[in-house]
Amino acid sequence: MFTLIVGNIEKDITFVLMKSGVYIITCTVSGKHYIGYSKNVGKRLTDHKNDLRNNLHGNNHLQDAFNLYGIDNFTFDPLEYYPKEIMASFEHWWCNMLNTHNRDFGYNIRPTSPIGKPGLSKECKAKIAFANIGKKHSQETKDKISKIVKGRPVSKYTRSLLSIAHSGKIISDETREQTSNTLKIKYSSGELVNPFLGKRHSYESFRHRCREIVQIEKKTGKIIEIFVSTAESIRSTGIWKAKMAADGERKTAGNFLWKWLEDITIEEIKNKTVKIA
Repeated sequence: MFTLIVGNIEKDITFVLMKSGVYIITCTVSGKHYIGYSKNVGKRLTDHKNDLRNNLHGNNHLQDAFNLYGIDNFTFDPLEYYPKEIMASFEHWWCNMLNTHNRDFGYNIRPTSPIGKPGLSKECKAKIAFANIGKKHSQETKDKISKIVKGRPVSKYTRSLLSIAHSGKIISDETREQTSNTLKIKYSSGELVNPFLGKRHSYESFRHRCREIVQIEKKTGKIIEIFVSTAESIRSTGIWKAKMAADGERKTAGNFLWKWLEDITIEEIKNKTVKIA
């Protein structure tokens, strides 16, 4: 059992080792609070700090106060830890207790609910979408966003989502030209450096790229296909390690045997079957 002190109240709880719960952001000058909840309170508080520092927070009331008083006059703390199923309800309870939806006492703008946080209605979403038609980010905002995301690693899951989202999209000639001009400027200014500039493939590399490779049935030795290069075999089969199998670094790739065409006899080619050792 652990004890958590909230204000002047001590509470024995069993949820202190949880990450999920309710948090509080307090302006020590005005005494106003912002209440929120999250599955990961620590990470959510860090996100709030980053958004406020970069003037990108979605709550204008809180952002204006932060800009006025500065980060030294704000505290970011966990309030209580709860199971995920009830944390939204307790957010509502704390908002009512501290009266944070009242502009004189708090910074909460969106409504809360005792049965969980309500989403925006379809009508409200339509109004927001209509109000933002034609709006574009200022260059200052674009620069801020670029600064935040620059160097941020992109997960494999996110990459797959982006790939799906852009699958089948046709890039217009105008976009191609803009991209080309941007890259030319960056390369000429030295902002970007082409790592392959001035480099050439070694003879060994070039020979492998243009080397004919044979796909073989593992059990029978039957020749399935002859590809003009490893690149062609990858495009056709999706198997990436065929070259390693042909070089003898592994027995199979994709559950097939692989050999360089030059390692197969003319007789084997005629019979369309390779002797398996």
